[in-house]
Amino acid sequence: MDRIEDYFGFDLGDGESAVAWLGSFSQGPALMLEIAGKKSVISALGRCKDGCIIGEQACYAEVDELSVRFKSRFLSEPDWAARAVRGYAEAVLKEIRKTGRMGEDSAFFVGCPSGWDAAARERYRRLFLAAGFPQVEIVSESRAAFLFVRESGKLQFREADVARPTLVIDAGSSTTDFTYIRDLKAVDLYDFGENSLGGGLIDKALLSRCVDAHPQRERIMAVFKACPPYEARCELEARKVKEMYFTRRMQGAGGAYRLPCESSVKLYYEDPPVRLDIACSEALMEDILDAPMALLKGQSYRGAYRKALKQAGEALGSEKPELILLTGGASRMDFMGRIAGEVFPQARLLVGAEPEFSIARGLCYALRIDRRTQRFEEDVRALIASDKVEDIVDRALPGLFEGIAPVLAEELVEEIGPTAFRRWKRGEIATMDDMSRAMGEHLSASLREGALKEGLQQVTRNWIDGIRPELEALTDPICLRCHLPAASLRIRADAPTQAGNLSIDAEALVNLNLLQTLVDLVVAMLVAMLLGGSGTALLMAGPLGLAISFVIGFVASRLGTTLLRSRAGSFNLPMALRALFSQAAFRRALKRRQGELARDIRDKLQPAGAGSGPAARELSAGISQAIERQLSDMAQRARLLIH
Repeated sequence: MDRIEDYFGFDLGDGESAVAWLGSFSQGPALMLEIAGKKSVISALGRCKDGCIIGEQACYAEVDELSVRFKSRFLSEPDWAARAVRGYAEAVLKEIRKTGRMGEDSAFFVGCPSGWDAAARERYRRLFLAAGFPQVEIVSESRAAFLFVRESGKLQFREADVARPTLVIDAGSSTTDFTYIRDLKAVDLYDFGENSLGGGLIDKALLSRCVDAHPQRERIMAVFKACPPYEARCELEARKVKEMYFTRRMQGAGGAYRLPCESSVKLYYEDPPVRLDIACSEALMEDILDAPMALLKGQSYRGAYRKALKQAGEALGSEKPELILLTGGASRMDFMGRIAGEVFPQARLLVGAEPEFSIARGLCYALRIDRRTQRFEEDVRALIASDKVEDIVDRALPGLFEGIAPVLAEELVEEIGPTAFRRWKRGEIATMDDMSRAMGEHLSASLREGALKEGLQQVTRNWIDGIRPELEALTDPICLRCHLPAASLRIRADAPTQAGNLSIDAEALVNLNLLQTLVDLVVAMLVAMLLGGSGTALLMAGPLGLAISFVIGFVASRLGTTLLRSRAGSFNLPMALRALFSQAAFRRALKRRQGELARDIRDKLQPAGAGSGPAARELSAGISQAIERQLSDMAQRARLLIH
């Protein structure tokens, strides 16, 4: 399906069928094609010595074999139905070719009931391939109905509307399917109720009532038995009368539906022919809808429908639909919407326009959306798989370090270091090793929930703003190709919190050995103060002591304090000696080191002149992956907006 120019939606219904066409670059509505001279053609296949004919002509021509309602028997009578479906599909394909719309690069979406499993759908698909269709996929009719309403403008769809939970009731001739849709993901609810609950049951019941009322009932029944095509013709005529009745009833007030709803069929099987009148009154239809039906296990049509709706609600649990979409030919029956509104009073009810065409058009839209979605997802995956995002991050990373380092240094100087010193002076911390651990814990807590987390997130937001134009140069063309707003894949201002730890957290610092660096620098400063490096010769005095202190301070400030702490880290000074230290002097000493501390942090992350060190590479990979995760998340939301 790499090069497809013509999209076709084929709604092969149990009663009527329709075919829609949509060009791959078309932005207008899907066009209905005329099949056998009509946009909505009866699903009837007639076989005779001259070949096959379809539609109304098949019902009234002299044919050797007439097949109707074959789709409803695809599961129960697979061999017979498969032969009829293939023959009908072959005839429809010939008609499609006559329209001139079908080029070499064409694809078809064919509808099926939601209740069909994967195996049934695959058997159905192979029938169309055998009939000569070039590329075929089988799609739930309920999804097509939903997309038709969305694309046709019956709903003013925004991103929030797409996510609204919707119950699609697809009322066809053979089945009534219940499908729950949220975020365009469908959950079929067909494991309950009567899957044979279709409008065809009413057609059969109406025909049966009219035959029973006929004075020559036995003769008519004998004709039906001897020549099944006559029964099929009469059932189709009963369907027309039923549709006439409900159309007139829905059209108008003032009793307009009381106009005669009737037709007749002449059965020429014997001479003289017998005429069967098929008529529907309000009283007769009400009786049919409330009468027990054998195929519904003794339930009435309206009773079974109400029960199925209630079971659908139970299956959904606490998540009730906010929108009910009623589609399919049987949706013209006014009681369908009324009962749905009674069972789900909180939901807004929409009845699909032109139900005879909604599935076919919706299938076209589904094909176009799936093609564009496939292209969109492939483009996003290719971008994520490439090094383009990481290259942008690598080039911009020094700027991030320049912003991170002062924030970390300030927190250490203003809060973490003085707090640890105060606790050490009070005796809550015994040794410098303990002080190191206490500072690490304080730093981790501040990174997780404290001021440091907020500060680093703001730094990262500003940094993301700086690289956003380069990222948009990668994502905007993807959106343009798929007819999406450019903003669909743009990193938002709240990216650090949405993209999954874009800001620096405690674990990241530990992984980069940065936490130890920060702690060691402060401990080194305190050790230098203890030994005289700060000018307060408490442990050593004289020239030798000052010289040793200088060397120790130099090593501590340049190389870290791993060696030093192995000697001094276990010092546990008496409280009397600790009292000699000044909190203010300690803070001033830290403050003097703040700039140096910030430079040390920056250089530890990415050594100057040495390219990317291990810490920088690890951080770059982490940030790139976080941005890519956000792109993936946004792509999942954006695909819902693809039209």
